[in-house]
Amino acid sequence: MVARPSLDIELRPLLKALQNRVSDLEDVKRGRSDGVETYSRSGVCFLTVELKRDHMFLDLWLPEEEAKTAKSSGIAKPHPFEGDEAVRVRFERAEDLTKVSRWLELSHRFAPRRGTAA
Repeated sequence: MVARPSLDIELRPLLKALQNRVSDLEDVKRGRSDGVETYSRSGVCFLTVELKRDHMFLDLWLPEEEAKTAKSSGIAKPHPFEGDEAVRVRFERAEDLTKVSRWLELSHRFAPRRGTAA
């Protein structure tokens, strides 16, 4: 068993803010697999959270235009495995909380449409 590195003290408030934002959303199911937290709506994943010592990786699925905007933000990159709608966000700064919160809510709203398209 590999121990997860302890979370930097600066990152703890960001994780708490992210958890609070998720708890405000409706119809959310939470799971955990291989050290990654997954959040789904109506059986469709809209967020994964992978904790590192000094940052978090968030995987989000966004509508096409929003995904393009996110990718041009500097903190979101195309997801290496999940296709054009998915972005991988390196979340480590409080300044990015507003953007991340907005993308999280968009991903949550977008999940049912992704589920019907699949």
